[in-house]
Amino acid sequence: MRDLGTDLLVIDYDGTAGKQRERIGFLRMAGTLAAASAGSERFQVASILSTEGGAEDLDLFSPLGLTSRQPLVRLVEQSARLFAFSPTAAERLQGRFRRGFEVIASGALVPRVDLTRQEARGKLGFGADRRDLVVGVLGRQGDQRLDLLLAGLKEALRISPGCRVLYLGPDGERLRKQGLPGSFLDGRVPDLKGIALRLRAMDFILRPTKEGDLFDDQCVLAALRNGVPLVATTSKAPDEEVPQGVSVVRASELGAFLEAIEQTCERAMGAELEKEAMRRDLEQFYDRHFDLEAVLKTLALEHRPERTDGKDAV
Repeated sequence: MRDLGTDLLVIDYDGTAGKQRERIGFLRMAGTLAAASAGSERFQVASILSTEGGAEDLDLFSPLGLTSRQPLVRLVEQSARLFAFSPTAAERLQGRFRRGFEVIASGALVPRVDLTRQEARGKLGFGADRRDLVVGVLGRQGDQRLDLLLAGLKEALRISPGCRVLYLGPDGERLRKQGLPGSFLDGRVPDLKGIALRLRAMDFILRPTKEGDLFDDQCVLAALRNGVPLVATTSKAPDEEVPQGVSVVRASELGAFLEAIEQTCERAMGAELEKEAMRRDLEQFYDRHFDLEAVLKTLALEHRPERTDGKDAV
């Protein structure tokens, strides 16, 4: 039987596939990594999906074209370095395979729009000259701690009585029925560039999630990529220091959550130059940790730009 050994192996494992995060982010990253390593059998990218019923499915981005689980087990045993796309996945995989997994971040699908907040507001017809805050709420209702979301929006409304809520996601009508305070704007789910444009128009984002690692969250990554401040709750403190403009508290600490919102509102109502500088810092934080080039550098792979003429890039 041929040697399946490899230098680098990246595995994505999601024990709650389809519930807590979209898989398209992984598929995009995996396809890019596979293209960057094209022609090399020393690098593999695989995905393990677990459904609620416990049955597992395996997708493999590999020149070997593996279709069964046993070769993957052998591949793990023979690989020099193992990677996962999140701390949560790394922990699960380490327990499963009894091998240490390093973590590389999966970047956001949402692109970056190079507009100032005022320019983005103008394009959306929000009125670039208005000082009222635009607070973003992203994702599905089921991902949110609704009690914290309501409390946070009331706090923002207290500080900025003309505060408007801009929601991006599929549950606008359901959230509207919850009686969210302030003017509620349902942005629905536009295309990716449309999402980025609306992100840039936001003063900050409230993301009181129920559980999970902060940087596993595609909504958080999209905010960072477009330089949008956010106030989030998490069940697990980030492993690294977060940049200014990102406030993270435990979901059980309501007082700290409201205090973070107050401070974020005050910054959002401050000088434009200071706000734009903070937004650039958030973008640079994303580039250092989550940009595709940073991931490829971690894996010592060369980025091969896509060609549109049907020929392979040189």
